[in-house]
Amino acid sequence: MEKNITTEHGEIKYSVVRGRRKSISLRFHDSSTLLISIPRYSLVNIERLIRKHMDWITEHSSEMASSMHFIKDGKVLQGGSYLQVKLVERKCRPMVTVVDGIMIVEAPDKISCFNAINKFAQKKTEERASQIAQLKMEQAGRSASIRFRRMRKWGYCTTDKRITFNSQLSMLPAEIMEYVVSHEVAHLSHMNHSRKFWEAVSTMCPDHKLRKKALRAYSTSDAGADFQKLGPAFIPEAQNA
Repeated sequence: MEKNITTEHGEIKYSVVRGRRKSISLRFHDSSTLLISIPRYSLVNIERLIRKHMDWITEHSSEMASSMHFIKDGKVLQGGSYLQVKLVERKCRPMVTVVDGIMIVEAPDKISCFNAINKFAQKKTEERASQIAQLKMEQAGRSASIRFRRMRKWGYCTTDKRITFNSQLSMLPAEIMEYVVSHEVAHLSHMNHSRKFWEAVSTMCPDHKLRKKALRAYSTSDAGADFQKLGPAFIPEAQNA
């Protein structure tokens, strides 16, 4: 349950999660909500904790607000650019089309719309990332199984040669997506971030340092949190004639 606390820096929206952990962690659930994770039986004073870490909260809140998210201010990020969203209320199977920088979503309701946008993004991610990964693996002389799912990381590679990519990778510009894929493919040879690892990345993506820096402008943090702001009010089907 979300709560609010008023401080000298303004109102802070926060949510507390108790679980099987030994320490306390703070992170932003989205650009406006602070998620506080604490041990299940902790007696910590939450408001005192927030005030104690106010400098960190203020700094990271500003960073989150300026980050580029999958959905932000009612727009959807694809290929590094935001698309305006036009919602069309229609009793049909959800459909997504992009025309002249506008994403047109036909769906029975807003939840269906959000799900359709996620499926659209995953399909684009799978098409583009799979193609890039195949090329990079051939270049590196390696092979791996590829899968996609929603998660906080952009991607990761396991010791049994499995690479998982964020299903919303299509939000990134093509050159940054290429860096993310190259990074994970390099882990097929080096399961660390040693000098040899970065040499492998450099072979596949020579300007990886610039692309890595550019990646910091994008956030995977709970991309769907803003879906209620998607597009204008639904347009009844009868008005679309």
